[in-house]
Formats: sequence, structure tokens, C-alpha cells
Amino acid sequence: MTASLLLALSGASHGEPVEVRGQIVVASDLTDRGVQLGPTSPFVQGEVSALLDRQWSASLAAGTQHDRSPNDRVVVRLDRYWALSNDWQADAGLRWYDYRQAHAGQHSRYVEFAASVGYRDLFSLGTSAKEYTPRWPGGLHWALDAALRWPIALGWSLDADLGRTQLPTYEAQWYRYAAVGIGWQRRGWSAGLSRIGADSTARDQFGSDAQFHWTAFVAKDF
Repeated sequence: MTASLLLALSGASHGEPVEVRGQIVVASDLTDRGVQLGPTSPFVQGEVSALLDRQWSASLAAGTQHDRSPNDRVVVRLDRYWALSNDWQADAGLRWYDYRQAHAGQHSRYVEFAASVGYRDLFSLGTSAKEYTPRWPGGLHWALDAALRWPIALGWSLDADLGRTQLPTYEAQWYRYAAVGIGWQRRGWSAGLSRIGADSTARDQFGSDAQFHWTAFVAKDF
């Protein structure tokens, strides 16, 4: 799938070069929208992306963590970007996720369409809809997300995220999640420390995996 996306980008380039980038991330755990996925153990992910004229990108990311047995994730993305003005930008993308949680005997896949609008590198507001394969009850599952990054000095920033999403198996039930912390970026390196979790509705469904907890990461771009 990723090879096809990269070929499509190359064919659309009309001779323009494709820029290839990579990233390695090490996180203290794997948490998505306030819910911890898998065990409390380090999660390592590598990603390679192809960018065309700052408008299109295709990427493949693969990550794993080990407890008693490996828990793996693969993500394939295709994104389109627009510059709305000097300060505002927008993007829309299609993502394919494959989670394999061997320790729990679980395996899930879904396709997600996401779109967002942002102001500089300070604020963004987005929405997404995911469809599980095989189809789960409730059809499309929606989410709304807002993120704020407030620069301090020397690459440091205060970061906050807030969102609302539907439970994976109940169409009518939504839960809220949030994160607040500090981030750092400099010369291709980035890191962050956040307090993240979800509300009582999520805790009723996911138990301790939705409790507020500390999470951290460090990443290197190349």
C-alpha cells in the first residue's frame, strides 16, 4: 500500500523531486486519545515519509513494545496540505491503522479520515472519523480534537490537548480526554512530558487504562 502511494506521488510530481524524511520515537507507553493501549512499557516507533512540494505526503510507521509478548502497530498515511494565508494552514488525510496486542489476544484494524485547520504552529482544531475492519457496531466513530502550543524560550513550550470521541463499541456514548505538559524542539530533536487521561465514561469502559498518568517521549528526525 505504501509503495503504491509513493509511486502515485512520484507520478504526480511532473519531475519535481520527492523529499524523503525519517523519524525514530521512543515513548514511555502508547496512549491514544487518553486511553493507554497495551502495557506500561516503552514503545519504539520508526517512520519514513515522502513529501512532494509541501503539499502531499505519504508515510509508513511501524512500532512495537514488549511486555510478556510483543504489541505492534503499523500506520500508513496519505496527507494533503494547504496554505490558507501566511498564518493559517489546513490538512486532510487518510490513515490505515493495524494494532496487534499479542498479550491480550486482540487484533484490530481501522481506516480513519482526518481534517484540521491550524494557526501557525500554535493552535489546531480537527475532526476525524474511523471505520473498523471488520465493521464494529455504530458505523463511523467520530472525534474532535484541539491542541495548543505556547512557546516559552530556547525551544521549550507549554502544550495542551483536549478532545471528545465516541467509544469504539457504542455509537451514542462519548468520552472526553485531555493532556497538559511541556515540550522541547531543537535541531531535529524533540521531547515531551505530559499528564494525560480520560473521563469517568472512558474509565467505566477501559478501566485503569483511561486513568490520568504521566507519559513521556523523545524523538529524532533525520
